[in-house]
Amino acid sequence: MRISVRSRAGRYGKEPCSFCLGRCELYVIDILERRELTGVNRFHVRVPDGRCFVIRHQPSTDRWELAAVYGPGQRTR
Repeated sequence: MRISVRSRAGRYGKEPCSFCLGRCELYVIDILERRELTGVNRFHVRVPDGRCFVIRHQPSTDRWELAAVYGPGQRTR
């Protein structure tokens, strides 16, 4: 799912600092994992209510996508 993301320049390129789901803006309080794949950067992030999201960024097109969401205490592989 394509999403709107506010980002900042980080050590490894753009990093998400908040993103919008519908009318709700969610602030990233922690980047739990960064992974650079072929042509795509993947971020595993946490928001204030404890939910975690996997967000992908394609630098060549500056496109951001929501790849997964899960509740507090759950972990993806």
